[in-house]
Amino acid sequence: MTNKELQKARTLGFFVQAAKSIIEEEGTSALSARKVGKRAGYSYATLYNYFKDMRELIAYCVFDYLNDCYKQLLDIDTSKLSCLDAILLHTENYFRFFAEQPHIFHAVFIEDLGDYPQAMTANANSPSVGLLLYQQLEQCAVEHRFDNSKIDIIHQLMIASIHGKLLFLMHKRHEQSIDALVHLLKEEIQLLIKRS
Repeated sequence: MTNKELQKARTLGFFVQAAKSIIEEEGTSALSARKVGKRAGYSYATLYNYFKDMRELIAYCVFDYLNDCYKQLLDIDTSKLSCLDAILLHTENYFRFFAEQPHIFHAVFIEDLGDYPQAMTANANSPSVGLLLYQQLEQCAVEHRFDNSKIDIIHQLMIASIHGKLLFLMHKRHEQSIDALVHLLKEEIQLLIKRS
């Protein structure tokens, strides 16, 4: 990477970090080129040298948040846990990551991002939380907890349950606390895996 490319990547990172800090404090509706530019230490006009529009900037933030969540899950030592216990622990941490940060949840799952920039979709096959969960389910199948042919449906049911509960929580359609919802998720996952 040349010095110019390094400088461009660094400046882009400053804008993304500035936007993320605003999202975390006030939500995506508070983002403006002026506010992001000021927080990043640049003129707001400079932002448009790096991003087509605010949607593209938010898309970069979303990918960064998903990567943050993935890294947080990887930092959890599950080496001594059964596949089921590892899934339960990762599910709880994933759920809490978004439940405890509603502005991040909104940016990642609700915000209209338009078309993703090509630079992002080129990395679409990089490791992700969904892939991590899928690999853990494959390990459960190896441990003979359920038939290998059921991995896809269990994976989809788990994803739907997790995100459905998050969506209802964020829109205050659940009376239950985050702890109660985590407990319910764990019970559902155990039921899915043990009955499959």
